[in-house]
Amino acid sequence: VAKLIKEKELEHGAHTPRILALDDYFITEVEVDEKLPGQTKAKKVKTEKFVYEEEMEDAYRSSLLKAFNKTLSDGFFPMVIVDAINDKTMYFDQFWSDAKHKGFEVYIAELHGELSQCLERSSHKRPKKDVEKMLKDWEKAPVYYKRLDVSALLQDAAINDVEMEEAPDTTSVVGDEKKKEE
Repeated sequence: VAKLIKEKELEHGAHTPRILALDDYFITEVEVDEKLPGQTKAKKVKTEKFVYEEEMEDAYRSSLLKAFNKTLSDGFFPMVIVDAINDKTMYFDQFWSDAKHKGFEVYIAELHGELSQCLERSSHKRPKKDVEKMLKDWEKAPVYYKRLDVSALLQDAAINDVEMEEAPDTTSVVGDEKKKEE
């Protein structure tokens, strides 16, 4: 959703929003064996992989808040998007408060869905039991938080682009008049 918002902002000529994502803290460089086409032997290649470490989440959330406040103080971005699962209000209250104190208008985007949708949308393929627990324990945001309705963005993103072929011309010219062939 953060990327969709950023794309829409750029499409309408706005400044590039800054995205701060909690997931980025869980990205780890790992070596994997990769066999390239035409080669018989696999080669070790470094790549980035999302590795969730529950014991690190509080420290990473704290680092995200520090990065957020530095971004606000630097003043380079008129729009800052915090991309994180905020199933507890304590996870976003301080972000909201700090942004309001720095003069930012604050919105939250709440996504709703059934368990099957959540599992399907999970880019990191979280286990079903983790998603079930998150949904069961979800805390609603206070009513005074302004909501951003992102349903239209999600619908647009779900529509696949279809290439249309041009229909063959079925008219013939007779004299100066066009006549439709039957």
